[in-house]
Amino acid sequence: MDDKLFDNLIEGVQEMKSHISGKETGARVHLPKTVDVVGIRKKLKMTQKDFCRTFAIPERTLKSWESGERNPEGLARVLLKMISRDPKTVLNLAY
Repeated sequence: MDDKLFDNLIEGVQEMKSHISGKETGARVHLPKTVDVVGIRKKLKMTQKDFCRTFAIPERTLKSWESGERNPEGLARVLLKMISRDPKTVLNLAY
């Protein structure tokens, strides 16, 4: 591997670590435009009602996300990502 490429990779990793720790780095974060809410719910083998009841999401909100009418944003997006990765931990924290 050429030295310049290696140096760029190291610099990128260091910037990423700084950004994750909360330091201003000028890094840009790219979020996917959509979240596969249906996929997350089906992965958990839950009905819409069960998913809403379990994670305190209004049913109308879930339906609008699943239909593509709206996209989850902000904390909802974070919650859905956490549910997707580790639903048991989210449930333990919620109850």
